[in-house]
Amino acid sequence: MACMKTIRALFLAMMLLGASSAHAAAVSKEMKQALHALMLSQNLDKNWPAMTYNATGTVEAVERGALDALGMVSALTPAQRETMKGILKEMSVQLAADLDDLNRQTDITRLAEDMMLAVYPKYYTLAEVQQQTAFYNTPAFAKLVHAEIASKQESNRTGADQAAIRQRYMAALSEQDARVMLAFSGSDLGRKQQRIGPRLQADCKAFLESRQRAAYDAMIARNANIARQRFLATQSASPRKAP
Repeated sequence: MACMKTIRALFLAMMLLGASSAHAAAVSKEMKQALHALMLSQNLDKNWPAMTYNATGTVEAVERGALDALGMVSALTPAQRETMKGILKEMSVQLAADLDDLNRQTDITRLAEDMMLAVYPKYYTLAEVQQQTAFYNTPAFAKLVHAEIASKQESNRTGADQAAIRQRYMAALSEQDARVMLAFSGSDLGRKQQRIGPRLQADCKAFLESRQRAAYDAMIARNANIARQRFLATQSASPRKAP
């Protein structure tokens, strides 16, 4: 039915993650050990949940993405569009919770290490990975991560601008911590990170999305069917059927 295709397309446009995949090339034993140490330096078992598990903070983003996608669908009448808009708004809370559940079910440590093995050797030498790890193990970097997490949580809770909140946390750092971070950012590796950052992040994002695609497909199919049933139920009382 065309209606089902329209709703399916809407959910795919809203939530389906990229299909591109990154594959790990042959990596030396020394690089594997260095990347493992780099992964451990991130304290992902503690930091990842604080950065990603926040359904209440993602509801608005999910709703906004759904409505933006709805605006690109032309196969609905104005009345049907308003109906679907209401359905998507109501479903945003559950969609955000589903996204949260997927994050919670993920073995973050294994996923992060696999991602580093696939992506980082394309950009960094063994010595650079070891230099990164040394910096990430400093108290200064731990405070930087805390500032990022705390500012995000406060922004989600209060609605205030995260950048402004982050500046407040950063201003509270000691002069020694500031010097450590400034020294790293001004080093050859720090400047390289700034230069290649967007490409590295894009590759990491593509890898993570490709690894989680099956779970997202299942979630999309489930929610698309719910949306379809709800939409058709609203149309059954009207003489004008869905396109």
